[in-house]
Amino acid sequence: MFYLYRFLDEYGDVIYIGKTQDILKRLQVHFSSRGHLPKSCYDETNKIEILKINKKTEMNIKELYYISKFQCKYNIREKNEEVYFKDLEKNDSWVEFDLKKERKNRLESKIIKLEEENKKLKQKIRQEKEERESFNAEFRRFCSGYYEL
Repeated sequence: MFYLYRFLDEYGDVIYIGKTQDILKRLQVHFSSRGHLPKSCYDETNKIEILKINKKTEMNIKELYYISKFQCKYNIREKNEEVYFKDLEKNDSWVEFDLKKERKNRLESKIIKLEEENKKLKQKIRQEKEERESFNAEFRRFCSGYYEL
């Protein structure tokens, strides 16, 4: 799956368009110290929207198209570069992306996985403890029989 994403300011103006194959990872990079855009872009971002796309070529074409259409403030482009295709955005449906919610969902999934692993480890410890106790009891019986001779 491929994605276009756009940053919108408080007025709903598109200020940046980007593309990626891993939307969560890409947005996390943007909003970390490794983001390549000016800090002002991230500060001005009020909303993030994403568009799912099936083909890489379509993603590349649409990125150019939308940058040209919205004249995005933080996208670097050649002067007077314009890209227009008839009906290119006809079936596009941008969806708001909640980065905090996605991070929370991933963390919750990790927690559930770790809890399951913890449960299995506790069960293994119990089994090994029971085996050790059984062995010790058997060893004591053996030793007590040995000393009786």
